[in-house]
Amino acid sequence: MERERLGSGRRLELKSLNPAGPDQDLVAVVDQAERLLLGRGARRDPKAALALLYGAAERGSTAALLRLAALAAAGSDLRKTPVQAADFLRQAAERGSDAARAQLRLLAATGGQAPDRGWTDWASLARGVETQRWLVLPDPVAICERPVARTLTGFLPEPVCRWLIDQARGDLRPARLARGYDGSSHAADARTNSAFQFNILNADAVIGLVRARIALALSAPLQHLEPPQILHYAVGQSFQAHFDSLQADPPDARAGPYRGDRAMTFLIYLNEGFGGGETAFPRVGLTYKGSTGDALWFRNLGPDGALDPSSLHAGLAPTSGEKWLLSQWVHDRPFAGRVN
Repeated sequence: MERERLGSGRRLELKSLNPAGPDQDLVAVVDQAERLLLGRGARRDPKAALALLYGAAERGSTAALLRLAALAAAGSDLRKTPVQAADFLRQAAERGSDAARAQLRLLAATGGQAPDRGWTDWASLARGVETQRWLVLPDPVAICERPVARTLTGFLPEPVCRWLIDQARGDLRPARLARGYDGSSHAADARTNSAFQFNILNADAVIGLVRARIALALSAPLQHLEPPQILHYAVGQSFQAHFDSLQADPPDARAGPYRGDRAMTFLIYLNEGFGGGETAFPRVGLTYKGSTGDALWFRNLGPDGALDPSSLHAGLAPTSGEKWLLSQWVHDRPFAGRVN
């Protein structure tokens, strides 16, 4: 029965790709799969990585199931991915994974259920993860035409916002300025806030679904999305006026084969109750400050694909409290650059 639950037709497709055998250590197998996903210390091979994860999951690895849930949530078809991710989480929850149980409770709550921490009917929780909730978007409101800027009220429910903050809290690092996509970055007086970056190893099903929802809102392929960041601003911390477009970087900063650009920026406001802290566009006299779960997106490029000078923007410093944001850059082509 375990094989049937994990299969969904995909298992037969991957069976010939050398899944984990009974004599392999499960921790080592999952580690190898993650290296193949990243192309770190091995040639990048997502199909082989999936085969290893499916094999390890069949043998009882909750780590493999959690990774499969995150990958399923990050799929390109939101009509299927919430349910697929929930089923992997269900299996991990039934095997004792606290991480899977917490994600299931959260995702079921966004579907209208109100499970308490004592709820242990993981199958019911998985069935409560509703695809429709992720597909229905708030209507965008135009607040500027140059740069093109739109807001979406209530883009994420408050529990998901709290979850994202909790993923970053305790693992924040001083935010840095990247130089193109050669993998280098540097500290700068222009940016004094802190940041946490998601990657393929620390992402979970929740952030996968959030990214898929962003892609849906922008009618953008998921492959165009850069790894997202959680940004934190304490009192007095700011990100001075800057461009997100890479065309503002020095020419030598864009070394390597990748020649794409950040066409759009998507921000989700994860909390409220702080003073100041607006997002400001000084060249057009526009400021915006969302409530919890609200989103703002704007274009960094003009219709001709060149940097739009009016997209100059700043993250103003809070005067009281603390500000949390999710920042997602969306490229004009599949993202293939390196990030730290």
